[in-house]
Amino acid sequence: MPDFAIERGCAGMVCGVDEAGRGPWAGPVCAGAVILKPRAIPKGVDDSKKLSALKREALEIEIKERALAWGVGFASVEEIAELNILQATGLAMRRAILAMTTAPTFALVDGNYRFDLPCPVQTVVGGDAISASIAAASILAKTARDRLMAQMDETYPGYGFAGHKGYRAPIHAEEPQNLVRMGLVQVVEGRKILPHMTVEQNLLVGGKVLKSNAERRQSVEKIYEYFPKLRNLRTRVSGYLSGGEQQMLVIGRALMAKPSLVLLDEPSLGLAPLIVAEIFDLVEMLRQKEGIAFLVVEQNAKVALQIANYGYVLENGRIVLTGTGKELRENEDIKEFYLGMSLSGHGKSFREVKHYKRRKRWLG
Repeated sequence: MPDFAIERGCAGMVCGVDEAGRGPWAGPVCAGAVILKPRAIPKGVDDSKKLSALKREALEIEIKERALAWGVGFASVEEIAELNILQATGLAMRRAILAMTTAPTFALVDGNYRFDLPCPVQTVVGGDAISASIAAASILAKTARDRLMAQMDETYPGYGFAGHKGYRAPIHAEEPQNLVRMGLVQVVEGRKILPHMTVEQNLLVGGKVLKSNAERRQSVEKIYEYFPKLRNLRTRVSGYLSGGEQQMLVIGRALMAKPSLVLLDEPSLGLAPLIVAEIFDLVEMLRQKEGIAFLVVEQNAKVALQIANYGYVLENGRIVLTGTGKELRENEDIKEFYLGMSLSGHGKSFREVKHYKRRKRWLG
């Protein structure tokens, strides 16, 4: 268990400093800084990684109540991208120390890198298992970051942030073919066909995860039922198809694997309205009759909201509005910003819509 031996060998007010969030794939990096009272160290303080979430949360309260001073600091994703993760960690540590009500005269920092902090630094490799002050700091950093990631999960549902906290989860490491076997397929933007192969050869590639040739043949016939036009084009080299035919082909290729969830990215891009309507009618049919779920990313709000059960509106990578398809279709902001309609229900000119978009209150 960590003890206070290193702290006793230092002069003045000694704080422990540690971080949480250098290893994750998503979210900010967080640092904690703590000056403990030698005779008021909470029982059970240890490396945060060795403690359960409930134990960390209980110790967080005790540490804050008993410590002479404590602070928590963050460095954002944008700062990580700009500075790199190492320098962003140092920034979070500086912010944690500056947030303390009592300024330390010395800092014990977990690891072997001597960050430029507001006071002299001693690095301690494996410090969260040796120093009680560093262990306490690791607990504050971990609990603060975990809370933030839980809040992110509410803002950005579906990514699992509350569970994996931005760290690599087993599904993140899965090979693509295993994700397909699990029922998840993606139709990426841009109609990524295999241009030198025929329509049917493209479809058979999508069925590689199926167990037998008979099952693949059966799946191909099912795709031809969905897209009769493809049956007539089965021997056509796919690079010579029209844009609409190519979009049908890539969707059909994805459906070959018998998925339960299809990620469909910008299916209407560059297509004529009649083709767009045909594709979205098919998506609705597959959802209703086959039970296939679709997650559609689409700028054509009008067609997407006609069939959506639920929708999310993103602006600059941020979710600004959510609701059922019906709620979003009737939302005045959606009508103004995306459907080009005035509050009275009449169409607006391009100049009016463009001008109004500059005043989007969502981004205020």
